This record gives sequence, C-alpha cells and structure tokens, in this order.
Amino acid sequence: MSLVDDVFATAKQTATAIGKKSAEFYDLAKYKVKETELNGAIRKKFELLGKEAYDASKKGKDVEGGALVCEIDELLEKLQEVKDRIAEFKNIIRCESCDAYNPEGSKFCNECGASFSIDIPVDPVDSAE
Repeated sequence: MSLVDDVFATAKQTATAIGKKSAEFYDLAKYKVKETELNGAIRKKFELLGKEAYDASKKGKDVEGGALVCEIDELLEKLQEVKDRIAEFKNIIRCESCDAYNPEGSKFCNECGASFSIDIPVDPVDSAE
C-alpha cells in the first residue's frame, strides 16, 4: 500500500469511530432527557399525593392515594430502567443491594460494601466420560 492509501484508510477508520461515538453520545443525551422528564413526572405525582393527603387530613378522612402510588411506582420503575441504560453508556454497574452505581470492574460496592458476583464461564462437563 502506498502512503496515500494508508492515510485514506486511517481517515476512514477515524471517521467511522467518530460516527460511532457521536451516535453513542446522541443516545446518551436522549436517555438523560428521558431521565429528567421522568423525574419531573414523579415530582408532580408526589405533589398530587401530598395535596390529597393534606386535603384528606383537613377533612378528617383517610388518604385514598392508591392510584397515585401505583403511578409513582410505575414511573420509578421506568426511571430505574433509564438509569441502568445510562450506566451502560458510562461503564458503571448498579449494586443490587443498595442501588448505588460503581465503576465497572469493581469487586465491592463503594456505598454498602456488598460483594459483586463475577460470572466466570464454566465449560460443561462431558457426561460421556
């Protein structure tokens, strides 16, 4: 290969890498926007639940916020999914014990000290032996 061919090949590889990183950055930005939207929706639902509790308390009644609680729980689940996707982009892992995020490759949680299990592939034992 000539020097010009080498330069073009390197330029092509660089452009491909930049395109891939740009796509990853765009996807991460979409998830960050979704995270912000979900946090806002959750905050509004908590405000409504608090208002219902206040109004019920003023009237001497029990709070009937079951539907709001279910909606909040659903939003919290969606938020956790989005946070997990963001963590994948940032190469961090979530502790199953306390939900704290830790650098990928950590053996223990920086927050609670829980041990992370490492999946080691095991070759299946040949049953014919």
